Amino acid sequence: MKGLAGVRLLRARLHFARRREQGQVWAYPLLKVAKFFHKVHRWTRPGSARNPKTGALPCPIPFREMVINCDGTVACGSTAQAPILEALIEGAEPVGLTGIWEGEAFRSMRARMLAGDRSACQGCQLYQCPGFEPLSEEEQTSNGGGAPRIHQLLIEPTAVCNFDCPTICGHSFPRSKQPVSARQVTFMPMDLFRRLVDAIDLPIDKICFYNYGEPLLHPEFSAMCRLMRERCPSSIITTSTNGSRLGDPGVRAGLLASGLDELIVSVDGASQATYEVYRRGGRFEDILRGMRLLREERDRAGLLRPRILWRYILFPWNDRDEDLAEAERLAGEIGVDRFCYHLSDLPGMASETYRPGTEAFERIRGKLF
Repeated sequence: MKGLAGVRLLRARLHFARRREQGQVWAYPLLKVAKFFHKVHRWTRPGSARNPKTGALPCPIPFREMVINCDGTVACGSTAQAPILEALIEGAEPVGLTGIWEGEAFRSMRARMLAGDRSACQGCQLYQCPGFEPLSEEEQTSNGGGAPRIHQLLIEPTAVCNFDCPTICGHSFPRSKQPVSARQVTFMPMDLFRRLVDAIDLPIDKICFYNYGEPLLHPEFSAMCRLMRERCPSSIITTSTNGSRLGDPGVRAGLLASGLDELIVSVDGASQATYEVYRRGGRFEDILRGMRLLREERDRAGLLRPRILWRYILFPWNDRDEDLAEAERLAGEIGVDRFCYHLSDLPGMASETYRPGTEAFERIRGKLF
């Protein structure tokens, strides 16, 4: 019930925000009320960044992850609330990633985390997200807030999305609050991307082509992947997509030639009815068909990459046993390489059935993404 309450409150916020933008003055006070109760719901849920009773450990993200937005700004996390710490480009010369990763902004952020100052985390949806491994002893005792290496580099090809999911990326959300409005450009220019590739001067375990937006909308997406593969031959390179572009033969051919190790397709339902609650604008059967075609074309070409992963985000409306069983059956029928579950970190949208610590959670632990 708690998860459903959060969903209803979020939808109320979106509804009144749209009415206010349409000039309907009566919606303004109702929007303020909806915002207030939505924030209360977020602050008091278990694991919330604003719940002082959780005894939460420092957030591990600034010690492991760097995010480069499509306009070249650099953040410590992949939510809109994550503070911008650096700019990749200064003048005409690229800044090496080592200079950013070991620079004052990142080191200061880590030092504040270790000192218990979490003021920069207020409102961040990733703070204390279930599934994050706590900081290791090496990370907690790092010298002066440094970090030994980048475990995960997130690159945002675009902040534009073609779906209307009930989050800040959705078309129904007030545009002034969407990440796309905060970007100086909405599609990463190729000259900026080449500067980024040239700036890589330290080992990176995993490179992820996603953040906000739908990565496959970028017209040069496959070229980006190829350039990154040449620069980082030993890194794992992956992307996450809503799958809407997989019906395009050109997109599939580009993916097969891209050098991607893994393609994550987010399909959060076992039917159009459960799928479209969150993936508004998506056609369930079209997504399944696109995954099947990509797998068949990859196999005919004798390729091993990209591995196709069906990721099923667990929400209150799609977590029935029969939904999960049907999704797993469809995944086997299509022939994806892996089917996995993901716990939602969205406020008010987490499945109560599969929350950590429950018997149901233990049943799917081995299939978590």
